[in-house]
Amino acid sequence: MITFMSYRLKIRTPTKALNEGSIESLVPTLRNSILKISKYDYSEPLKKQFQLENIADIYTDMKRGIILKGKNKKISDYILIDRWSNGITFWNSEIKVLVPTEDHLLIAEVVSLFKEINRVLPIIHGNFGASAEYTTLHKKVVRYDSGGSSESMEGVSADEFMLYLPGIYWMNFFCRELVDAIGRDKILSVDNIVVEEIGDGSILFYLNEPINPIDLDARRMQLHAIAKHLGEEYFFSLSNMGEIQYRHPHAFSTFLEKIRIA
Repeated sequence: MITFMSYRLKIRTPTKALNEGSIESLVPTLRNSILKISKYDYSEPLKKQFQLENIADIYTDMKRGIILKGKNKKISDYILIDRWSNGITFWNSEIKVLVPTEDHLLIAEVVSLFKEINRVLPIIHGNFGASAEYTTLHKKVVRYDSGGSSESMEGVSADEFMLYLPGIYWMNFFCRELVDAIGRDKILSVDNIVVEEIGDGSILFYLNEPINPIDLDARRMQLHAIAKHLGEEYFFSLSNMGEIQYRHPHAFSTFLEKIRIA
């Protein structure tokens, strides 16, 4: 029996940076990345080939939202790309990896993907981690006396991102503007993380621990502790939802507003 582990990757880039030229640079990056993107379309089923000959059509589809998928149908990796009126393009991906796959190999692939996308499209914010971790951080379940229940994913919408950050994850990418607003030294002083400083002033950092947590509650508490160190009010958390008025650092909020207007 073939077994997979599931991961979530989210990236936010300025919409104004997305054009035929940047897409032309991204096609080989995404085709050769861990996702091995091979097909695209604006809706299922995906019939178009993700290749350089189709740059103009890919760009047209990206204007209204596009789905990208990898070669392996059993794994069904995908990227959903949506352009929002707030000036930010949201990349939402699920990555399924064969078990066993050593963490250091997966880390190298994901770090490379972040760096390559950032080289072409400046990443504003990004995160990566196990799908189980992502669900633990954002899934809210309300149980009713009648016996029923309702579920929702909190803190992850495009509108919410314009107000505050979605949280801290196993891996995080902060653009230079966010790094400066929070404080570079404060980020570098976080315990038990591996840091990669990107040439443009951005920082990518991840926990110096296995990607897949043994104890989800312990992982959630660990990530919340990092958020408290960096500024608890900047990061959404189910732990204090309704108790704290979330907000962006002022300088970063100003930066996002400029993106919205551009």
